[in-house]
Amino acid sequence: MTTMTSGGLAADTSRFRLSTSQRIVLLTATVAAVAVALFVIVVSSLPTAPTAVSPPWVLWAAAFALSEALVVHVQWQREAHTFSVGDLVLAAGLFLTTPSDLVVAQVVGTAATLVLYRRQRGRRVAFNLAQYALGSCLA
Repeated sequence: MTTMTSGGLAADTSRFRLSTSQRIVLLTATVAAVAVALFVIVVSSLPTAPTAVSPPWVLWAAAFALSEALVVHVQWQREAHTFSVGDLVLAAGLFLTTPSDLVVAQVVGTAATLVLYRRQRGRRVAFNLAQYALGSCLA
């Protein structure tokens, strides 16, 4: 709907409304941008824990992939809950590898599981990976 004002023609507000799909993409891009900013500003400058063992990030990515694929299902009466043991891998990684390697491994390993095992595609996998990246940067 357009209206006339004393200054001229007002803007048509219906042209600037985003569809649900566009809002999801905008949210995903925002979460991903915050995750990348945190990774570059905070995570990359964090010191490494002094340990004798430091497996390469590829092994950590495989551990994250397995932990996301092999979930624990708990059913209590009429409720069912599913838990991933990825937090255990994350906790071990905090002590045994560099923070930047850990974040990259979690995103790559989780991406492999989401795409190959859970068959997620498109916006769904992008949103889930942005969340995992943000969560691992905040851990």
